[in-house]
Parts: sequence; structure tokens; C-alpha cells
Amino acid sequence: MSKILVVDDEAIIALQIEKYLRNMGYNVVGKAHSGAGAVKMAKKLRPDLILMDIVMPGKLDGVDAARIIKSELDIPVIFITAYTDDMVIDRAKDVEPFGYIVKPFKECELRVSIEVALYKKDTERLLSESEERYHSVVNTAMDAIISIDSDGKIISWNRGAENIFRYTADEAMGKLCMFIFPERFREKYKTITRKSGIIGKLIEGTGLRKNGSEFPMECSLTAWKTKEKDFFTCIMRDITDRKQTEDALAESKKRYEMATKAGSVGIWDWNLETNEIYIDPNLKAMLGYEDHEIQNHLDDWGKHVYPDDIEKVMAAANAHIEGLIPQYAVTHRMLHKDGSIHCYLTRGNVIRDKNGKPFRMIGTDTDITEQKQKEEALRVNEEKFRNMVENLIQAITMPLNIITKQAGGNKVLLDNVEQIKGALNSIKEEI
Repeated sequence: MSKILVVDDEAIIALQIEKYLRNMGYNVVGKAHSGAGAVKMAKKLRPDLILMDIVMPGKLDGVDAARIIKSELDIPVIFITAYTDDMVIDRAKDVEPFGYIVKPFKECELRVSIEVALYKKDTERLLSESEERYHSVVNTAMDAIISIDSDGKIISWNRGAENIFRYTADEAMGKLCMFIFPERFREKYKTITRKSGIIGKLIEGTGLRKNGSEFPMECSLTAWKTKEKDFFTCIMRDITDRKQTEDALAESKKRYEMATKAGSVGIWDWNLETNEIYIDPNLKAMLGYEDHEIQNHLDDWGKHVYPDDIEKVMAAANAHIEGLIPQYAVTHRMLHKDGSIHCYLTRGNVIRDKNGKPFRMIGTDTDITEQKQKEEALRVNEEKFRNMVENLIQAITMPLNIITKQAGGNKVLLDNVEQIKGALNSIKEEI
């Protein structure tokens, strides 16, 4: 129930107004008989609406009282008066009343004026709250939020814009917005219309700060209009940090690709719950395949493991998943697209959730075929060398045995032969 304060120096009229209001269902919270009394009661009772006579005794008439109440309390006022001369009406208009009723009046006239006034006040309140929320959001946003008219002049410049471009709102308001772009881009953005291809899109550009420094930014432009003209609002974000991160990631990826290609290494990421497995395109290329030729699923990848080695590969993986071994590491063979067999070293580590359940394993595959070939060649060469030395020792030992049989009692000769045999045995043990 809306609260209404009645202000009239004529008691009979005040009582009549009160009767009307009660019949309409309004709560009459008080009656004042002077301008000063109206101000005092308004401050104390805080009514939703005041019905105010204009001509009343005292230093403050109704217009003076309404001006104070509007300024200090923002309570809507409807004037009720018998005066309709221009001077009185002009004074009343100056305080922007929510209605003007001429005495004598009918109850229905009073009802309409009150309902319109209360509705108007509620509408203004909702609009004011909406504007406050809007300005609160805009002024606390980290992004620059800038509005311009169809001529390109700035009509709104938030704190985010001040922080990003280093111009205060006073410096920016009313200026053509081109000053926030480097000279080489200004012609491109000089004319913005609703037909512009950038309306409603997220684009990247270059901004210009007050100190002359340039920076990468991300922009989103929207259009809106009133009856008079078109307007545009642009949200701009400084993406310097993001660009630096992207550049660092690109450089890191480039170094990784160079390193993996040089070292014949590829990574994989196995989802233990779905058996989907990300396989590095470089790893597929190491086996002679394009990226699309091998599906990112364990079953498809398993087809390229040498059949005799599948069991030991999975056994090692399961042992690590179950926590039986600290790391997954196994040497096995892989089938190349050209039909050749390559030797690989696979290593990986499982990732577990907070409950210790394994859900992911990440690792690398390294082509060690060349290393294995070198090891095999070394083994063969060592075997050949060992056989050669053993044959040589045998060839030397045979005549020494003959000398021993024929030496008779020649102790010096026998000692020399034994020393030679001892040296040959030492060589044989070392190889």
C-alpha cells in the first residue's frame, strides 16, 4: 500500500483529499498545513508521494517546499491548486512535478494522477537502478568499453579505457576515436556503419597508447540506435600477455618438433578409460605414415607393433598401471609402412586421480633401430676379434708345447716358455 502525505492549509480540503485517498486504498501517513511542515514531515515519514498545495502561509510555499523535497529526498510531488495563471504554472514547472491538479477536482481525476505519478516514479527508479548497474559493470571492467556516435566522436570512456590507453575520460570525451589507433590503420576504421563487416565480430588489431607505444588488442564492436542517430560500442582488450604466451608456445613447439625429428622421438597420450590415444604426427611419420593413416586409438596403434612383441609391451604397461613397477619402459619392434622392422624404446608414466585411480598415461617412443644396428655390428666385430685372437693364441701355443717336450732339462728355456703361455692366457681372459 503506497504511503501519501497530504499538504494543504485548508483543513476541509485536506480532509476531503484524505477521504478520497482512503477510498482508493492508499495509506495517508500524515497531513501538513505549510511548506515548512511538509518538508519536516517528508523527512520523518518518507512517503511514496506528496499531494502539495501551492499557495500556503509561511516562508515556504508549495513550490519552495517541493524544490527542497526533490533535491534532498527525491519524493514525487503532485501539485493541487486553484491557481492557473502563467507565473504560478511556470514556477511549478521549474521543480518538475509529477502532476498538476486544478481545484475543484473529481476523485477520478485524483486517482489517475496518483497512479500515473507512482508508475512514473517506479519506472524512473527501475531505470536509475539499471543505469547504476550498467555503470558499475562498465567502470569495474578491466576491458576498455568505449561508445561513439555516428560521427566517430567518443561519448563514453570507462576506467578500463583509461588504464589501457592512458587517456583520462576528460581527455577522450568528444574527440574522434581515431587517436587510439596507429596512423597506418586510421583510414581503414575511419568510416564505421551498420554495414561494416566488423560489426558483431571479434577481431584483432593494434592500439596506440598516449605515450606512443603500440600493443596488440582484441576488439568486439556492436551497433545500437536511438530515434536521432546510430551509435557504436566497442569492447577492447589488451592481449599483450596472451600474444607473448602464444609466441612462446609457438617457439617451444618449433623447438620440440626440431628436437623430436632430430632424435627420432614421438610422444603419445593414452586415455586409459576410453583407450583413445593421441599419437604425435611425428611418431606416425617415423613409421612412414601420414597423420590420418593411423587412427588415434589403442587398437589401431597396436596393429603396428610386431606381433611377437605385443604381449610383452602390454604386460609392461599393465605392470606399471597396477603399480608393480615405477616406470613403463620396454624395448620392442614396430612394423614400418615399407615392410621393414624397426626397434623402439617405449617409456611412459601413469597419471592417477586423487583416489589413486589411473586414468591417463603419457610417454615417448624412440626409434633405436640405428643404435641397435650399431650395437649388433659392434657385437659381431668383437666376436670376430675374439675368434681371431683365440686362433692366434692357439697357433702360438702349439709350437710352445712342442718346445716344452724337446727342452729336456733346460730350465731357462722352460721358464721362458711358461712366461709366454702365462701372457697368452692373460690376453685370452681379457677378451
